[in-house]
Parts: sequence; structure tokens; C-alpha cells
Amino acid sequence: MQEERNVIRSRVLKQEIVFLGIEEVGSSPVLRYRQVLEGSGAGWTPEQIHFDMDETFEVLEGSVDYRLFGSDKTAKAGEKIFVPRGYAHRNPYISGADRAVLLRTQNPEGGMEAELRQWFRLADEGKVDAKGRLGLLQRAVNLRYGGNHTLNAKFGLMPQRLFMGFMGLLGRFLGKKPPRLS
Repeated sequence: MQEERNVIRSRVLKQEIVFLGIEEVGSSPVLRYRQVLEGSGAGWTPEQIHFDMDETFEVLEGSVDYRLFGSDKTAKAGEKIFVPRGYAHRNPYISGADRAVLLRTQNPEGGMEAELRQWFRLADEGKVDAKGRLGLLQRAVNLRYGGNHTLNAKFGLMPQRLFMGFMGLLGRFLGKKPPRLS
């Protein structure tokens, strides 16, 4: 991973993120960053739910596919997507275009910057699968000890929370580290 103070890049994930800062909106810290996706599949995630965070994706360049409210959709430059907390979605990703640039906000920030930095580092260390996903124990540790509480939308939520909580304890016992900003 190439990392400057406010920029992280990963060839494995085919992404670059430029952190624009955290600003207070009301009493809530909001993370703002620019995400550059390069190549087919860049940005793809399984369908997920954030219980404690709203997200906004604004397409600045190119076009992206995403899933929201049970429908697959496409957004082009100039369009903004709002994902309210508690709704299943798949983050914007590239299915056919070569490049897309997004402006993203996450409210509240909830540890996402640290988690993104960790994910990029682990990807370039070869500690992700072929689709760029973290292993089960690392995801569980991040869920239990990090500030971001994102669950997979495909599985039952209560059993998933219980299972991931137990796996988070096991992961910490086996030496997995939660995301932290240095």
C-alpha cells in the first residue's frame, strides 16, 4: 500500500482514497473522502447494513453500479446517492467503466478512516481473498472492537452479531488487531 498522510492507494483493491477530513455536523463527526475506483470490480462489496451510520456517495466522474432498497441501479457523474442507516445496500462499484471518482461522506465517522487504512494495508500484504475481502476473524475483530458496526445483509442479523462477537474474541486471542489510527 502506498500511503501519504491523507492518501492511501492499493493496486490489489484497485482504489485510491484521499481523506478530506472530519468535520462536525451538529454534534456528529462526519468523515469526508474522495474515492477513485480503477478497473472492473473496483469498489465491489457484499450487500451490507450499517446500523449506526448514514452514507452519501456523489459521483464526480464516470459511472458506478450499486444496490439500494432491493434494486440494482447505476449512477452517473453529477448524481448523489444517500444511504440511510439500517438499509441494506451494496457500495458503488465499477462493472464496465475504466474509472470512477466518488465523494463520500459517512455520518458519524465511527472509526471508518482507521478501518479503511487497515484494509488497504492488509490487502497489499496479501491478507485478503481474491475479491479483496478480509478474513472472517479480522472482520469479527473489527466489528467487535472497531467503531464501525457493519453486518452482511444476507445473513440473520441477531445470529450474525452473536457469532461475530464470539469470533471477535477468538480473533483477538489469536492476535488479530482492531483498526486504530496511529
